[in-house]
Amino acid sequence: MSRKRINRNLFKVIFTLTFWACNTEVDICRYEHPHRTFIDFRFVWNDAFSEESIPDSMNVIAFRPINTYKYGFIVSSKTENNGGILVFPMDERENKRNENTSSLNVGEFSESYIWMRPGMYDVITYNGNSSAFENIANSEFNELTDLEKLSIKYKVYDNLTEHPHFEKYKNWVDRNPYSSYVLSEVEPIYYSVLPNFEVPDDGDKDVELPCVLTPNPITQRLQFDFVIAKKDAGICVDSLKAELSGIPRELKPSSRTVDISKTYKVLFEPTCERADDPTLMAPLKVSGVVNVAGLVRSYSPGLITGPGILQINVYTHMYDDKGLKYNKIFRAGINLYHILENAPLLEKNIKTGDIQQSCRGRVLVIPTNLQITKDKILDTKEEGVDNWEHIELIEVDI
Repeated sequence: MSRKRINRNLFKVIFTLTFWACNTEVDICRYEHPHRTFIDFRFVWNDAFSEESIPDSMNVIAFRPINTYKYGFIVSSKTENNGGILVFPMDERENKRNENTSSLNVGEFSESYIWMRPGMYDVITYNGNSSAFENIANSEFNELTDLEKLSIKYKVYDNLTEHPHFEKYKNWVDRNPYSSYVLSEVEPIYYSVLPNFEVPDDGDKDVELPCVLTPNPITQRLQFDFVIAKKDAGICVDSLKAELSGIPRELKPSSRTVDISKTYKVLFEPTCERADDPTLMAPLKVSGVVNVAGLVRSYSPGLITGPGILQINVYTHMYDDKGLKYNKIFRAGINLYHILENAPLLEKNIKTGDIQQSCRGRVLVIPTNLQITKDKILDTKEEGVDNWEHIELIEVDI
């Protein structure tokens, strides 16, 4: 082979390697002078979302399909100028503050520790590990996270004494022991996808590129409405507590599929539309809201335990013939079989066989009134609808 041909071939090899290096940019030279752009993640929250329901922080995963690369961040959830940290890849965590993410308070970060290398990314975000979401185990938030298989799981409490809200519900008696509890008063899980987010090659310039994300709930907002009808005078309803069973533990955000192989229970506090009084006999409207992955119906309309059951504690006070005040707690349950049959919250995907959410949420109106006398809750016996059943009465001396 002639020297000219060797030189030409060598030139081709050098040119090809140089071109390849240019197209893989930081993969070759990032340790000496990494090319990166600082990012300002901005969250657009719908005005309909209550301030209390918006999480303190959000997890963000950015995936670059071409010249594959993946970033993970935990950032505060403000509309702009968010602080936060880069969680992975590990070799790009340059600041010592990034070493411990287990007890991260992103509100402490006034500067941005969030950057990405150039390329076109798909960006997803969902609730982070804030104090409001100790019930979510983000165990899959690492460099091996598969965005298609990403799942969010509620933390399960086998014993009510371990429950974070135990003090509020410490007097609750578990009359449906088929399963354990997830966190009470469950707030929404928010999720958003932003495809084709481009990060230009700005080198080390101290410029923050806005990345606007619009999270929306992927949990179902379930509102339960019913009426308390007092059949005796002298009863005053002070407050209520409730337990709902049939909650799936696991939710896959990308497909809204849930795992119903085992379901759990959630505690919450319904509220009355007005303050009650012993002299009032007018019906008392009650409403309670939970945000959950879904709700599984009971196996049979005749059951009062298992999934698909709503149990209620009605806390009341009354006065005896001498004018002395005493308290009574009425306990009742209702199988939501017919309500969920007529307004299903879950459905089976015909192609995949997976169980998916069928709606974003519903207002579930219980047609039968919860009827209270001074001695018990009356069992209702209406045909073709769900009926209340008296469980227990407890008298409490003051």
